[in-house]
Amino acid sequence: MDSRLCYRSPRFTERPAKRPKPPGASLQLGDLEAALSAASDAQELFREVSDQRAEASAAHLVARIHFLRQDYSAARLAADTARALLRQTCELGREAGMLLLSSQAGSLELAAGSQPGGGKAARSFFEGRGRQKVLATSKEAVALSKRLSSNHLVAVSRLGEARAKVSNGLLDEASQDLEEVLPTFEGEGDQRALGATKLLQANISILRGMPEVAIAKEDVGTCAKRSLFCLGGLGVSPDRQQPRAGPGAGPGRQDEPGGAAGEGGRPTPGTGAVAPKPAQIDKMALALPERVKYTLTELVAEAIGQEGMEEDRTLMETGMTSIASIMLRDKIQAEFPEIPEMDLTFVFDYPTIREMTGFVLTQLPNDA
Repeated sequence: MDSRLCYRSPRFTERPAKRPKPPGASLQLGDLEAALSAASDAQELFREVSDQRAEASAAHLVARIHFLRQDYSAARLAADTARALLRQTCELGREAGMLLLSSQAGSLELAAGSQPGGGKAARSFFEGRGRQKVLATSKEAVALSKRLSSNHLVAVSRLGEARAKVSNGLLDEASQDLEEVLPTFEGEGDQRALGATKLLQANISILRGMPEVAIAKEDVGTCAKRSLFCLGGLGVSPDRQQPRAGPGAGPGRQDEPGGAAGEGGRPTPGTGAVAPKPAQIDKMALALPERVKYTLTELVAEAIGQEGMEEDRTLMETGMTSIASIMLRDKIQAEFPEIPEMDLTFVFDYPTIREMTGFVLTQLPNDA
């Protein structure tokens, strides 16, 4: 046999290099760390080329992955980032979806923070103004949804708001909201949202008979981790104690993925008292100027990820991006709703804690 016939060129014998899997493929295969790394890289690349829509989609996927990892603090921050980007692209439907996702992540973060071992960030959120922030976010989602011609989206937003109200002990208001959204879900045939509504109604009935249970633990701790709470009718199902988040919404359902937490191997909260909070400053006991300054200092520390920011140091010196500045502005607006809507450039106009404090004090009503 001619030896030339046995020869194989290396270019035919070498295996082609494997293409990197897209983050969605890693997510489906359950390789969450690889998916998170790929999605984060994609987000950074899109940021470098100023493609805000694509960056928002990547941030959305990052939030979904964090849901699967049960890192609700990170999921909330990623959803807030996506929301800030979509606000600039004027995509109201997707922005409303990210507000809903952020609100849901916040509710689950409260649940984690109410339990020992729930994580430092979740504990801080629970012991701080977490409940008020979740309620403010859900109210903003409702207001934005009403600007769209989708009764279903409004109903889903109000369902999220009802959950946040329960977390704040507003059981009567939550019950009224649920009664009003039921006809919409029934008319749409949305069985999952209908089931989530009835489940929350059942828990409200139980909680009214257990006033000794702490507010944050009442709803979030005893039912949020068990319920299949869906946003926009996107399904979630428990799988071997691993929470699953629904994929991106189809046509007519905007971009509001749901997430549900399973037991995750942690014991289900009972009806006992929540672990006592460590000693901390009572902001409401402070004089108004000090209270405002303290609150702004907290928000800035959360935004830049470090404590001890000097009053006269500009936030731009910390490397704060325009997107992060808008997110910080939104949080300040939520903390001080009495102030008329602030410009998107607020943080750049008042770049230090001292200047922010001065502005807020001049804008607050006299009876604040």
